[in-house]
Parts: sequence; C-alpha cells; structure tokens
Amino acid sequence: MTRPSSPLPSRSLQALSASARLRGPAATLCVGALSLLLVGAAAAQEIGPRPSLRAVSGSQEAPRTRPIDAMARAKAELRAGAGLQQSTAPLGDVGSAGSGLCVIDTIACGETVQGLLETNDCEFGDGTFVDIYEFEGVAGQTIQVDMNAIDDFLDPYLLLEDPGFNFRAEDDDSGGGLDSRIVFTTDVDGLWAVYANHFEPVAGDPGRYSVTLQCLGAPERPTVLSATTLGSSSIGLDWRDNSNNEDGFEIFFTESGGSFALLGSVGPNTTGVDIVDLDSGVSYDFRVRAFNDSGDSGFSNIATATTEGGGGSTEPCVLGPNTLCLNGGRFEVEVEWEDFEGNDGFGNRANAGTDDSGLFYFFDPTNWEMLVKVIDGCGINGRYWVYSAATTDLGLTLRVRDTDTGQVNRYTNPLGQAAPAITDSSAFATCP
Repeated sequence: MTRPSSPLPSRSLQALSASARLRGPAATLCVGALSLLLVGAAAAQEIGPRPSLRAVSGSQEAPRTRPIDAMARAKAELRAGAGLQQSTAPLGDVGSAGSGLCVIDTIACGETVQGLLETNDCEFGDGTFVDIYEFEGVAGQTIQVDMNAIDDFLDPYLLLEDPGFNFRAEDDDSGGGLDSRIVFTTDVDGLWAVYANHFEPVAGDPGRYSVTLQCLGAPERPTVLSATTLGSSSIGLDWRDNSNNEDGFEIFFTESGGSFALLGSVGPNTTGVDIVDLDSGVSYDFRVRAFNDSGDSGFSNIATATTEGGGGSTEPCVLGPNTLCLNGGRFEVEVEWEDFEGNDGFGNRANAGTDDSGLFYFFDPTNWEMLVKVIDGCGINGRYWVYSAATTDLGLTLRVRDTDTGQVNRYTNPLGQAAPAITDSSAFATCP
C-alpha cells in the first residue's frame, strides 16, 4: 500500500552529502530533489517532494461539521425502547443555535482522547449533550470503540455514524458497568463518526470521559521517537517499531509550533530515517505513524531537534527551582506538564540526584514523578544519551539543551497516555 505525499508546495532541495552519518544497515533513497537514509528498511517506498515551511496566509481549513437534525431523529429511534421522552427542542452547535450543525474533532486508530460533556456542548433533542469524533474508515475494517467514564456519575452512551450520516450502531453498557463499547465492521470508505454521549439528561455537566478507537488489524503505534541533530541541514529520526504487519510508516514534520504536514512514507520494518536539506538554525517537530490496508496506527510522540547554525542559546545552565544542570552543568533540563483540567506548569527540581541524573516532582515534593539522565556515551558511540522515566499520564514536554552548542532536544508525552521510557542513545552528536 503506497501513500502519496501531501499536495503541498515544494522547493529545490540538495542531495544528501556522501559524508552523512549512517546509523546501522541503511539504504539511500533519492526521489527528485529529496534524499533520505532509511535505517533497517527491507525495501523503500516512494518519498514525495518536501513541502515548503513558509507560512501561507489563510491556509487553515474551516472546522468540519455534521448535520444533527437527522442525528437526533436517529437517536430517538434507537432509544425508543428505553422509554425516554423525546424533546422537540431546537438543535444547534455552540454559539450558533438552530444552525443544525455540530463542529467535530478527530480521532485516529490506536488513539485515546479525553473530553468533558458539558452544558455548552452540542445538544440532542432529548436534552443530552454530545461530542463528535471523526475518523477515516476503510471498507471491511473491524473497529472497536470504547467510551469509559472518568467521573463516576457519568453514564456513557456511544453511537456510530457512517459517511452518509446514517447511524449504524449504538451501545449503552457493553463495555462493562456503565461503560459503552461498539464493535463494527465498516462497509464503505470515508469519514465515519463516533458520538460520545450520555444515556439521559442530568442537571449540570454530565462529566468527563475517554474514548478509544481501535482498528483491529491495523498496526500498533510506533513509540520512543527521537530526533537528533546531524548538522546544519539534517536531522536523524529513530523510533521503535511495535508491529509486524505494517506496510510502512508515514513521517510528518513542521517547524515547532506550526501545523504538521506529510513529508512522505518509508517501507516496513524501518526504524530510522535521516531528513536532509533542512534550514540551518531552525527547530523542527516530527511525528510518525504506521499504516496498512486495515488502517493507520495512532501517532508516535512528537520529537524535536534544532539544526546547527543557530536556534538554541549557548548561555550557561543556571540551577534553579525548575531546572537541572547535568553532566558537569553542560546540559540544561526542564519539563513542562499539562493536566486534565487544562492547568500547566514546570516540573520542580527535587533535592536529590547525581552529576548526570536528577528528579522532578509536579505537585508534592515527597512524590517524585520523573527521573532524567544525560549520560556521556562519547567513548561508546560518539553521542551524549538522554534517558528518562516518568510515572504519570499527564501531558509532558521534556526539554534538554546542550549549552556548548545550543542544540535543543524535546521529548513529549500526550495527555492521558502513560509516559513511556525515553532511551535515546543518539541524542547529542556533540562530543568534544
């Protein structure tokens, strides 16, 4: 299964220098003006032209919407046996009452999203509220959708809608207790939608929930993605392949803080790739997902690296309440967190550690939640290594800066996912 690259503008790129670093068994792929080194790939698939990173005014798409008048009628039919009194109240999305449209979010195979059903959400005619998540379905694909209550007082209710806005399945309690589960084999390609709802009207906000979409037969999400600066115009990516059934991996990138664009795809069993002809002194974010004929995996964590020639500061590390200075003070380490209520902040440095390792806590100084190590591996592979372990499912961004060169590496964990261990033994190619 070959994936086309995004139809985005391209610019002239130089071929990869023959002196570029090879990390393990590799093949060189040159397509048009773009060159990549594929690590551990049995066979390379086509990589399209690299898109320009220049901002384009007005390029953002308007939010997708779905009609909810037909949705409410279908729900009324589904619930007819439950003895609920169906309301004829007007339907509309937030801030546009009576428009008959609901704004939707997206969810991917292997992804878990968390949300809050509240009184300013889109509303069914029976007085219940709903959040909508859309995904790309493939005919013949078996999916499993789970909606679990985070707040004990929430009674989840799930509905599944096909691309023609027809409800195809619903569930109340098949997930165990009051939780909901739908297992369904899609019969048409297109954008399907999951409706996260609650069983009956309640006073106030119905409560918090999580929704998980699994595409049975789709590959597992790649993990432990790391990005390493290789020079002024190249960055190396490495990740863990957790599947044995993928057709390949799609690589997405952006300048830090921008919108992700598809760079291209590489073949199955690939665990690394070198991206070349990047701009010097620029920080880039990357993420990767696996794909096969059954669907796409969820995205990996986001990894960040800055090409040489600018970007990060070379100011010395200053030990502080939120800052570790490791490996002789050369590496500055900070971590930001985000919780389920939308609060965020910086991790606090615990009063413990060694020259190359330190600890952070987020809320309670007696509850250490994250260990970070920067290890001198120069005598082994010519790199400084970054290792970390965190016992939390908060959203995290770990930032490590080499004060000698200004290179900054970032490692992220999405909110709601148990943080995986970071074992980046290629983190900084900046040995003396």
